[in-house]
Amino acid sequence: MVRKDYKKISRRKSTVASHSRLWLGKDHLLVVKEIGYTDEYKRFYFSDIQSISALKTRSYLVFSILLGIPLVLFAGFLGMSHDPILENITLLIFTTLFFVLMLVHLLRGATCKCLIRTSVNNEVLSMINRNRAFLKLITQVHPLIQAAQGNVSLESIIQKKKAEAAMKKQQEAPQQVPVEAEPKPPTDLP
Repeated sequence: MVRKDYKKISRRKSTVASHSRLWLGKDHLLVVKEIGYTDEYKRFYFSDIQSISALKTRSYLVFSILLGIPLVLFAGFLGMSHDPILENITLLIFTTLFFVLMLVHLLRGATCKCLIRTSVNNEVLSMINRNRAFLKLITQVHPLIQAAQGNVSLESIIQKKKAEAAMKKQQEAPQQVPVEAEPKPPTDLP
């Protein structure tokens, strides 16, 4: 059970065997995964987070198609029917059901896969699976990460990378050791 000093960031993501949720602590993000009667906790400290990114997924389009095909079919059958509405109650129920599911899916917005990267590992945050949820996470966490790590400009990162590359190049270059020439034997010997 999560203590009261945590703030819930995400909705609960449920699978067949587990539930997971993302919480915001004072100096870290906490992922709580409930599997049966056990809880698994993973902490991501703001000072250790290197990046939080979202990758666009195709599931938004796939679910739109999977919900759209039955919606069009049931609406088409309902429109072609000459029977009274009460006799086509089954078609009306299925048409309404798929319409509501499609509407909810479209209103929730585009889907994504959220990744959090630290120096130790990359973790998929499965509970952040929509762009809107990702933007909400970033707006809450970004100032806390900047406060923990300090504000770093793009120019300083570029300069640091150039300096590292120059240092690496200098270390890899073969060092030339000046070789002294052997003294020539005297030629004026009798």
